[in-house]
Amino acid sequence: MYLRGRDEVTGADLSHAAGPTLPDGLSEWNLMTDVSLLRDSSGDFHGVGCDPITEVFQYFQDTPDALGLGLPATGTASFAAHRSNNEFGTSMCQLFERDGQILVLSDYEGTFRAHSVDASGAMLALHDEEASGLPLFDDDLVEAAVQDIFVPRQRAPQPVFLVVDAFSRNVLVVDQDFSVIHEVDVALDIAHMDAAFAPDGTLHMVVVDVEGVGWLYQVDL
Repeated sequence: MYLRGRDEVTGADLSHAAGPTLPDGLSEWNLMTDVSLLRDSSGDFHGVGCDPITEVFQYFQDTPDALGLGLPATGTASFAAHRSNNEFGTSMCQLFERDGQILVLSDYEGTFRAHSVDASGAMLALHDEEASGLPLFDDDLVEAAVQDIFVPRQRAPQPVFLVVDAFSRNVLVVDQDFSVIHEVDVALDIAHMDAAFAPDGTLHMVVVDVEGVGWLYQVDL
């Protein structure tokens, strides 16, 4: 995994990288099917990458000090922490912060799931909803045929995430307690989606259908 960027204060290029060894029985790596980057409320960076074929799941944590943000000298050459798990096969993985807890939202085992991250050991541990002390999921979220998960980040006034339900062809807007607070009736076969909050807190969502046509939605939460 790589984290690359540019320090706006010093103008220095930043680059960290790390990765696990190839698991036994594999001759080559598969491309990751999804990645996610999050800067938490304390200023630390978290990143994940997943692959359902090899079932290798990677996680890193980085700090401003390790990156050398705002300093004339460069930081360390690697992440503050990097861990992996070889038994977490999922095709999508998105990071979400809930009350200071870093969660991985995924389609693990074919349904919507949320796992907390524990990088204290030599191998990454991912704790399920019960072990993480999370609320019960909304029924609509439990029953959703998860096609995509998206976490709006830009100017987000409240912690929400979006889930595309391939069965209903709707987009579920879900709060940090896993309650569906809004349902956008798209009624299209969605190919791509993006979303961002406007300064006034309005959620703007763009959807591209399988025909390549774009659609814009506005959601007042």
